[in-house]
Amino acid sequence: MNSLAGFLGQLSGKDRFKYVYEVQPLNFVMLPNAKQQELIERFRQFLNSLNSGILLVAKKSSKEIPIDDDSYQMQFYRYFVESDENIDDRLSSFGLLYNRISEIPSYTIIRKMSDRMILPEGKMVKTFALYKLSSTLVEGFVSETYGIADEVSIVIVPIAQEQATAKMNKYTKFLSGMILADQQKRRTSPYELVQKYTMA
Repeated sequence: MNSLAGFLGQLSGKDRFKYVYEVQPLNFVMLPNAKQQELIERFRQFLNSLNSGILLVAKKSSKEIPIDDDSYQMQFYRYFVESDENIDDRLSSFGLLYNRISEIPSYTIIRKMSDRMILPEGKMVKTFALYKLSSTLVEGFVSETYGIADEVSIVIVPIAQEQATAKMNKYTKFLSGMILADQQKRRTSPYELVQKYTMA
């Protein structure tokens, strides 16, 4: 897939992917720092191993649990991965437990608008599309949306290594130039700028 637009166009197709997985979650926030760093590195390696785009979905679900003569509605999140290539081995090497399924559960949508969708029985849900994320987001930031979002979908599209290297070199030179300009004017560069340069 050469472009994000092309990949998103593919997402609208009914049979857009060949491989669909439900993945068991890892309680990242509660893990020791060393284990968190290990998982971050594994995830980076997983992303770098992809040859085509994937879709990651966190979807709120519910289950009725009987308690004596009453019942309790428990809400929880389910996690899914869709890919047009077989990634069984890579998910296993990442240390994830998963099941192959036929498709990700989806909402029945009556009508789509630019910022919301109408569901059966007149229910309405708001939708948001983010096209660029801050470079200073912490790992696991998506979990902070769980209290307000019923579903979070993330599209990841790999680019060729040569293209990625060229983009990073250009970005690093740009940041370096901004820091150098501050130094020449005897100003302290903003912390966020220095952090971006260090991370690049």
